[in-house]
Amino acid sequence: MEIYDINQGIRAYLIPKDKFSVCCMSVLVKRRLDRGEVTMNALLAGVLRQGCEKYPEITDINKAAAELDGAKTDIVNMKKGGVQLLDFYTEVLNNNDNLRRAVDLVGELVLRPLKEDGGFKKAYVDRAKTELRAAIKAMKDDKREYAKNRLISEMFAGESFGIYGDGYEDDIDKITPVKLFEHYRRIIGESGIDIIVVGNFDSEKIKEYLKQFDIGGRKADLKEKENPGEGKTGRITEDMDVTQGKLCAGFRCGGDYYTLVCANEILGRSANSRLFTNVREKEGLCYYITTSALRCNNAVLLQAGISKDNLDRVTELVEKELSEFWKVSDDEINTAKANIIKNYELTDDRPESIMDLCLGGILWGGGLDSAEAAAGIKAVSNEDIRKTFKDKKLETIYFLREAGDTDENS
Repeated sequence: MEIYDINQGIRAYLIPKDKFSVCCMSVLVKRRLDRGEVTMNALLAGVLRQGCEKYPEITDINKAAAELDGAKTDIVNMKKGGVQLLDFYTEVLNNNDNLRRAVDLVGELVLRPLKEDGGFKKAYVDRAKTELRAAIKAMKDDKREYAKNRLISEMFAGESFGIYGDGYEDDIDKITPVKLFEHYRRIIGESGIDIIVVGNFDSEKIKEYLKQFDIGGRKADLKEKENPGEGKTGRITEDMDVTQGKLCAGFRCGGDYYTLVCANEILGRSANSRLFTNVREKEGLCYYITTSALRCNNAVLLQAGISKDNLDRVTELVEKELSEFWKVSDDEINTAKANIIKNYELTDDRPESIMDLCLGGILWGGGLDSAEAAAGIKAVSNEDIRKTFKDKKLETIYFLREAGDTDENS
C-alpha cells in the first residue's frame, strides 16, 4: 500500500493487486453525522447519480461507463459509525486507456454537478426525494434491522453514531434544489476526502489521474473522540405486528479494539460461541443470537430473535456469560484468534472487502490491511481477553415485540 497526499485533507490509498483483472476506486467525501444535514447528504447521492454537466442524463453516464468495456459506476450514501460518507465508486477493466477515462468520469460527477436555476435540477431532486422517502419507510419492513437502528438511536442518543444514516422523512420537504446545491458546494470544499484504489493499476499513472481532485486543502481529521451522549439505559419495549420478538441490546467496553474483537468472537460472533452454544443450542431460547464488536466506539451489540416470554431468561443468561467470561480457556482463545485471522485473510479475495478494511483503519485507526489487522490480533494477550467483559452488563435493552402486550416501560 502507498499513501499519496494530493493536498491537505485529500489523501489517496493505493493498493495494487495484480491478481485482479479490474481496478476499483472510491472517492469518499467524509462528514461527521449531524442531525441538521444528514438528510441532505443522503439526498445528494440520489441527485448526483442522475447527471452532471458533461453527462446531463443518467443514460449519458451509463453510456460513458459502458464504453469503458462495461465499467460500473455509482454514488451511494453510507453510514460508518458516526461518519457519513458520499461514495463515488467505479470499477473498470484496466485495458487500454480505460482507467484514466473512468477516473475522469468520476471527476465529472464529483466536481461538476449539473446546475439549473441556481440549484440542482428540480426533476432530479424530486425523484431523489421520492426514492429516499421510500427507503426510509422500507426500513421498518426489515424488523431485525429496524430493532438494531432503534437500539442505536436510544443507546447513543446525543452522539453522531445515534443518528440514522439515511436521514429523516420530516426533513425531506424542507430541502429545495438551491439549498441542496449550496450545501453540496460547501461540503465538497471543506470536507476531508479519501480515495481508495484497489486492483490492477500503475501507481505512478494513477497519481497523475488523481491530481484533478486537488481542489484545495481542508481539515480532514474525524478521529477526535466524542463525549458519550445522554443515551437511555435500561429496558425499552415497542409493540409492532411481528411474529417473532426482536431483541437488540448493547454495552460499552472501551480499551483496545483487537482485544474486543477476540472476546466478541468467543462471546457471540461465531457458531461455536458461548451464547450460541448455551442460549440457543442448550436452552433453546432463541431462533438466532449473535454479537458484533463496534469498531467506532468499542461497544458490543447483541441481536436475538426470541419469544416475548423468554426475554428475562435470555438477558439473564447473557449477563451470566459476561460475568463468567474470565473462565474462557486457552483453546477457545486460540481457536477464536485463528478464525479471525482467517477471515481477515479472506478479505484479500475481493476488492470491496479490501477497501472496507482500509476505510475502517482510516476512520478509527488500527490496521489498514489484512496483514496489519492480523498482527493486531496476534498481539492480544489471553489475559487481556479474559478481562474484557469484567463487571459488564447490558446497558440498554430494546425489545420489539408482538402488538397487544403492555408494559410500563413501553
